[in-house]
Amino acid sequence: ELMEMLKLQISMGACDEEEGAMAKQVAEGALSFRDKRVGEVMTPLEDAYMLSEETRLGFNTVREIFETGFSRIPVYGRDKHDYRGLLYTKDLMLADPEDEMLLGDFIQIFSRKVETFFKDTKLVEVLTVFKKGGTHMGIVREVNTEIDTQPRFEVVGVLTLEDVVEEIL
Repeated sequence: ELMEMLKLQISMGACDEEEGAMAKQVAEGALSFRDKRVGEVMTPLEDAYMLSEETRLGFNTVREIFETGFSRIPVYGRDKHDYRGLLYTKDLMLADPEDEMLLGDFIQIFSRKVETFFKDTKLVEVLTVFKKGGTHMGIVREVNTEIDTQPRFEVVGVLTLEDVVEEIL
């Protein structure tokens, strides 16, 4: 029904061909979006930019973090599966690099929230959660049941609002 509407719009001259093509792309993106799941669009853990809570926020580190261009950076403890919190890059404006503060201590001041998703969560649900929660970063977890006496959650990736919007556009 959506495609018919678009064809009608173009034939009636409501938009030129270029706009029509763009509208068609967005419509197709939106249609395929309905079936897409987190696992298809997340950044796998090994490719995600994350920092250890042991990182000291000195001049070089702070500059390095700003240069990555990321606005939100997940922070881990023992390893990348041990999620500890979220660093908002803009919060670093309040850090004094001369203090060389531990990142783990620094993020506790702000306690920024992050959402948790599973690989088979639909992107439509993710969008709803992001809209409600006001945080635009999600950690993707899955249950590891290899040792069935104590199944545990492992972080397998990260997902941002930008990733989700890109799928539509």
